[in-house]
Amino acid sequence: MKSFDYKTILKWILPILICLSSFYMIAEKTSTPESHEQSIQYLDEKRDTVMTLAASSAAISTAITMLPGDTGTPIANGLADLSSKFLLVLGAIYLEKYSLTLTCMVAFKYIIPILCLAWLVNNVTKWDWLKIVCIKIGIIAVSMCLIVPCSVKLSKTIEATYESSIQETIDNANNIQKKIKKDKENKNFLQKIGDAISSTTQKYTKMFNKSLNNFMEATAIMIVTSCVIPVLVILFFLWFIQVISGTTINTKSLKTFNPVSKAQKQFLNSKKKFIWHP
Repeated sequence: MKSFDYKTILKWILPILICLSSFYMIAEKTSTPESHEQSIQYLDEKRDTVMTLAASSAAISTAITMLPGDTGTPIANGLADLSSKFLLVLGAIYLEKYSLTLTCMVAFKYIIPILCLAWLVNNVTKWDWLKIVCIKIGIIAVSMCLIVPCSVKLSKTIEATYESSIQETIDNANNIQKKIKKDKENKNFLQKIGDAISSTTQKYTKMFNKSLNNFMEATAIMIVTSCVIPVLVILFFLWFIQVISGTTINTKSLKTFNPVSKAQKQFLNSKKKFIWHP
């Protein structure tokens, strides 16, 4: 009797409890911004940093046009090319931010309850393959909720190493803008930069070159932490899911549960009929 009660709880009551708790409790808790407050705060700070870098690079690019001739044209073009990369990083940040709550809502409010209902159906139909599918999709759903938090945690660790470098780039850009603004207020500013080969022009060229190098380094850090790291985390979880569930992720393989087709079986049976025994 005890064995019967134990099996009944596992087969019927436990899936129902998981379904209800996932839909009404876990989904409501994990799909709110308050449950991911630290990650969202980090992504907001990162967004502000990217926007500051983009604005500073645009301001310096405009200031470079004040140099006589084509002296600063290559530097201005290099800074202008960074705008598309900043836009890419900004889009990746917003995608991570909204995925934090969206993936948890989809997983715990829809996928997990549907899998629990499928498990109950399997208790009646006795389809072993349905039980295997439920387990594998459940692992995928839970892993899907862990991708973004793990990615944010890893990005935060890596970015902390280069935080001073990024802040130095922003401070250097602000100092250049203040210096240019101060020189513009000077009546002799145009006379100072009138000669393309003068020491003043060369000084500004060196400052702009250093600023361009700093912006390129900061952009590379942002691309790695916002684009490369999430992709690597996704690949790791795909490998982890494959190892845990024993699933080979291959969209071309459509006959997982039927390795021998009906035509192949007929062909093998026909060969057996024509085997001659002496």
